[in-house]
Amino acid sequence: MRLSKHFIQRWEERVQQPIPTPADIKRMLKHAIWLQKDNVFFSGKNRYKTPALYWVPDKNIVLKIDEKSKTVMTVITRDMYGRKP
Repeated sequence: MRLSKHFIQRWEERVQQPIPTPADIKRMLKHAIWLQKDNVFFSGKNRYKTPALYWVPDKNIVLKIDEKSKTVMTVITRDMYGRKP
């Protein structure tokens, strides 16, 4: 499991706990609830990829993961709910 630079930055900003190791992430995923598989969509000549989503109840976070490259892309926290971009 690889941690993207974006994930590390967002973890520091949003979770404010020590950055997890790839082994920590694997342990989290063992107890996570799978919300969405990663998908690829096509619209005309354009290809769009969506990451898999996993909810980690004990931390109350959602992890976005590119399962093909085994990369954790970002973390979503409860305080983000309803926030506008």
